[in-house]
Amino acid sequence: MNRKIAYSTGVVIALLGATVVIAGTGFLAAPEPSGCEADQSSSAVRAREVLLSDAPVAIAGNQLVDAASGHPLEPDPCSVIPDGMLRHLATLPGIGAAYVVDQAGQDVLALVDTDGVTTVASASEISHPTWSPAGRLAWSENLQVLKLMSPDGADVTALVLPRGGVAAFSPIFLAEDRLMAVVQEQVKGAPPEDESLNNLWSFDIAQDRWTRLTDFDVTGTRWSAIRTPVTTSDGSVSFVRVHADATETSEPAYELWRTAAGGVTKVRDLPGEMYLAGLSGDGFVWNVPSRACGDWGLFIGSPDALDEVGCGSVMTDPLAIADPDLLVEEHGHAGEGTGGGGGSADLVIVIGDFSSRDEANGVLNRIGRPGRVVGHRQARTIVRPGAWVVVAELAGGLSADEQLEAVRAELDECRCGAWLSPNL
Repeated sequence: MNRKIAYSTGVVIALLGATVVIAGTGFLAAPEPSGCEADQSSSAVRAREVLLSDAPVAIAGNQLVDAASGHPLEPDPCSVIPDGMLRHLATLPGIGAAYVVDQAGQDVLALVDTDGVTTVASASEISHPTWSPAGRLAWSENLQVLKLMSPDGADVTALVLPRGGVAAFSPIFLAEDRLMAVVQEQVKGAPPEDESLNNLWSFDIAQDRWTRLTDFDVTGTRWSAIRTPVTTSDGSVSFVRVHADATETSEPAYELWRTAAGGVTKVRDLPGEMYLAGLSGDGFVWNVPSRACGDWGLFIGSPDALDEVGCGSVMTDPLAIADPDLLVEEHGHAGEGTGGGGGSADLVIVIGDFSSRDEANGVLNRIGRPGRVVGHRQARTIVRPGAWVVVAELAGGLSADEQLEAVRAELDECRCGAWLSPNL
């Protein structure tokens, strides 16, 4: 699953689907675009040209890169924001590029065109920008409202969630006047913050009306998520569905689906965790975890026969860079711990996942190093609903890789994975 779908613990807007023209202050306050003097150096101009072309570009090492060459792209000094994590890159050849600078608290949306970079600040979390063919821009704010900006940036409207929706993300344009998004729906008996059920909804901008497009459902401890919808050349939408039972510790099922007349159809099972990153000719571009990249890799081809394009993420969140929002949390209250430490505060070893807190505590006691047990409620962006993980601290004196291998050896026959992660 995407490593970070940030949930708000604040108020959920419970209005019916209606377009709200943003004015005034607060949650629906109009963003204030700001810019700085455009960098007209040859490297900045070239970077903007690549970002506005159909070349494969991505985010790697917390910078924009030409995925094929790995060369960094620095379109303008305006895009350099201290202590921010870059994520969610959207490009429209010849028109613009947009990406999120995720900060502790207020996020920034960076918009690139031939002249430079304009930044749009928000009082909350920004995610998943997307372009319409004519240059409209849409994105999600705090997962509670979708913002829609006119091509000239003069008008911004807010689309509130449909009835029964508790979050919305990954919007895409089906047409200039029709938007689609993944909507998280409340499941009876599940806490509101649990991402138990996703469905696709479309919004008719002219008629201010939401329509449910898919009919996925869950019962008991099952959960079903939708990730990375993309429009294809024939006008249909393809997306990745991830589903599992929250009481099981095996890897979730990953599937490729597509819209069809009157509904959706499953295309095929996927061999493992992978998400759509766009199109290349008639084929898909995929984001797949890559050991060689140390993060996400970009691949093209069929799911079982992928060719690596380069390193970087498009609409997935970085795996090897700590989220600024998580770094400012009080980790000492996130779960049960054994105290101690003294190792790196930037990296931890995550072990899991487990179906109960007791099972996770048993593994924590077995490995004999400081750590804590974390559940979905404490790390909703990392741990799936109903599951628990062990977060083990690194000690001084040994490399992170050496300590990871030592922990894996200590786990012996435990049917669980262990990997390095930014501190949760």
